[in-house]
Amino acid sequence: YVYDASYLKLREISLTYTVPVSLLKRLGGGIKSASLSFVAQNPWLIYSGMPNVDVSEVGNAYNSYIEQGQVASTRSFGFTIDMTF
Repeated sequence: YVYDASYLKLREISLTYTVPVSLLKRLGGGIKSASLSFVAQNPWLIYSGMPNVDVSEVGNAYNSYIEQGQVASTRSFGFTIDMTF
């Protein structure tokens, strides 16, 4: 079988909320700035020309884009809290 090796993928997304200084002053504790972030890597394979395969993980022209029993692509999600005192 020969498949189209094109794909469309959401590689990384990051959402950050910066806590307003007025709220930090009301809370006290000496916090000068704070932000909360959510980060996701490889959250969505939107389109793949090869059924059931993440083409971005297959390989390159060196091995002729042959699917060789690849490991499933990984997704990662993270949460970050950043504070300055």
